[in-house]
Amino acid sequence: MLLVGLLEEIKMFNINLIKGIKGYEISKIIRETVFLKEQGFKEDYDEIDDICTHCILYVDDQIAGCARFFVDENNHMKLGRFAILKQFRKKGYGKIIVNCITKNALELGYNQIYLSGQVTAVKFYENCGFKVISEAYLDEHCEHVDMVAQF
Repeated sequence: MLLVGLLEEIKMFNINLIKGIKGYEISKIIRETVFLKEQGFKEDYDEIDDICTHCILYVDDQIAGCARFFVDENNHMKLGRFAILKQFRKKGYGKIIVNCITKNALELGYNQIYLSGQVTAVKFYENCGFKVISEAYLDEHCEHVDMVAQF
């Protein structure tokens, strides 16, 4: 699937959905930059990257952000590994990725999306329609909460 549009009147963006390890290989540069270098996580890749769908955002043909989505063992649609490169943050691109994943979840018959989000990103996710459903917990060194959006 390819989603194309204009944002801020002059920025062209598109989103590619790529399944499996090929999608991970493309999104790896973003995830390593954000999660490993900026945030100090030790791990990024896991076995879910082999089976999920990777949502990769390009702005003016430059890779800018990514996320992945998949159905977990409880038959819940989950969003994860959401990252936007620093120079593209706070410009509406994250919401575009969430909207793309939401559209795909609905097309697949899911009316909820779950995620484990960093506490520092809760306000962003709430603005995208998610609600906190757990107490904070640590993932490596970073506080996270579970969230869900219904549509």
